[in-house]
Amino acid sequence: MFETNILYEKSKYTNLLPRSYPQKDTPLLLYGPPKSGKTSLALQYAKIAKNPVFIDCADMRFGVQEAKTDLLKLFLEKGFDLLVVDNYDKNLTLPNFSNIILITNMPSVSDFYAKNTDDLNMPSALPKKIIRKEMILPLSFREFVSFSKTQRLEGIFSTFLKSGNLPEMPFLLESKHSARNQEIIRLAYPRHTEIFLELARFQGRVFSTLGLLAKLKPYFKTSKDTVYAFVENLKAQGSIFLLPHSDFSSGTKSKLYLYNFALPYSLIKTPNFQHIFENMIFCELLIKYGVFGYAFDSKDKHSKNAIRYNDECDFLINDIAYLAMPFPNETLIKARLDKLKNAYKKVIVISIEHSHKHKDYEIQSFIDFALDDEGL
Repeated sequence: MFETNILYEKSKYTNLLPRSYPQKDTPLLLYGPPKSGKTSLALQYAKIAKNPVFIDCADMRFGVQEAKTDLLKLFLEKGFDLLVVDNYDKNLTLPNFSNIILITNMPSVSDFYAKNTDDLNMPSALPKKIIRKEMILPLSFREFVSFSKTQRLEGIFSTFLKSGNLPEMPFLLESKHSARNQEIIRLAYPRHTEIFLELARFQGRVFSTLGLLAKLKPYFKTSKDTVYAFVENLKAQGSIFLLPHSDFSSGTKSKLYLYNFALPYSLIKTPNFQHIFENMIFCELLIKYGVFGYAFDSKDKHSKNAIRYNDECDFLINDIAYLAMPFPNETLIKARLDKLKNAYKKVIVISIEHSHKHKDYEIQSFIDFALDDEGL
């Protein structure tokens, strides 16, 4: 039940994320979408601990009452310098100790959402000592590259585009990617898999929960409350993001993007490549600028690092217009530029293959865009 040699027991089966980690003595909750690397990141932090303890509340050998007694005894008699609790169970009493990492799928949210879906294993209450929460998203392209150092950069990008950004994908055979992505969704949302599949069809499109209900109604029986609660939980978890229009007064709806941009390849018969490419860029912008779902609630159009879209560009951030054009040519670029009525600090066209600077715009290959630190 308690793993005191955490790195030996767990790291053998877990790919560690190449990310920095917050300082010690900070009670912390890590949450996020399924298989995004939450446990891996906690294990990486445990590398600097001398005597860490790991508890997985989803382990079939785990029992809350027994764990309470054993954990207190271990704390008082032997002590430890880090406690990591995976799949946190709110019934587990934690010791009076500051260096704790809790791992869950969800942050604590309202009781309304908690009682309307049971797919997300969310704690309805968290210990008051947890003073920080961090949403853990899957890999950026830079991180994906660090997992695949033996390959050429172009080959790594091809794998990234086809397989997605989950940390385990570089270590799986390509033939296993679709089956694994389907398995992840089924296990993460066993009672709402059909809803998630329909929702994934909205990738890169204007989205409303009412529209999702209308799509489900002809073939899938469910309640309005269930669908609305599930969507809100997915937003809180970071599994979906609703990107707002830059003009809030226009009444234009938000666009939907997925935490794993490549999911439609595994879930949908006819995935839309343009929307997958847009979603891939969106995921990079999330990590590049540190902007997450909850930041989209702001109505301040001029807030720093706020990602929006408008009728002219796919993404707008810090007065820079981004156009997602996987295979641009002069005709396509001119057509997009002709639609630009507003003045932008810079116009960047993101493509699959090549980079080029022009007096009115700049073309960046996705590789150059994702690996560029300028402006950060």
